[in-house]
Amino acid sequence: MQKFTILMLLCVLFACTNSNKTKLKKNNAAQSVDIKNVKKDTSALSAVINDSIKLANNLKSFIPKGYTTLEIADGDLNLDAISDKILVLASDEEESETNENSLMRPLLILLGKTDGTYALAHRNENAVYAFVPKLLSDDPFVGITIKKGYFSINYEVQGGQHWNKVVTFKYNVAKKNWFLDKDHYQNYELNDSTDPDAEALVLNMDKLETPKNFGVISFNSFNANK
Repeated sequence: MQKFTILMLLCVLFACTNSNKTKLKKNNAAQSVDIKNVKKDTSALSAVINDSIKLANNLKSFIPKGYTTLEIADGDLNLDAISDKILVLASDEEESETNENSLMRPLLILLGKTDGTYALAHRNENAVYAFVPKLLSDDPFVGITIKKGYFSINYEVQGGQHWNKVVTFKYNVAKKNWFLDKDHYQNYELNDSTDPDAEALVLNMDKLETPKNFGVISFNSFNANK
């Protein structure tokens, strides 16, 4: 009886050992799958980085010495189903603590080609508000948005003043140029209401202008700083 009991204990111990080995193999297999997935993700990330480096090289020749890129926007600007780009440049002098002069921020329209390169269509030094050192803390420039045949220059200030502005240009296929389409300005003021649920700011000016107001203005002749 004692031998039989010892034999049964040995059988149980053997079964438990095999079970642990099986679990260990399953865990190792799961870990191998995870490692493979990580490798795939890393490869994808590298590809994205390489694409970005290639893109930067394609655009590098359009950025003159003494300037950096403040904004890059993508989209179909001239309705040819090829991705184009808009670059807004900033002078290196914007970083200078001694500069007291307003600095232009050139806007470049680059049209995409089928071979993946770009051609400069237009450059306007005054399309974007100039950089003013005294207004550094309230730099209004937000960015560029592009929709088929349209692009907008967006501004917003939320400090002592509260306002936003969107200046939109539309592509004219016949003239192969962009023309000012809308100039939308909104200003807000502090709400003096005593209602605890009232909004902190209220709209006190909403001004939308179109070609009926300002006439025909091409992108080349547009001046935001006049």
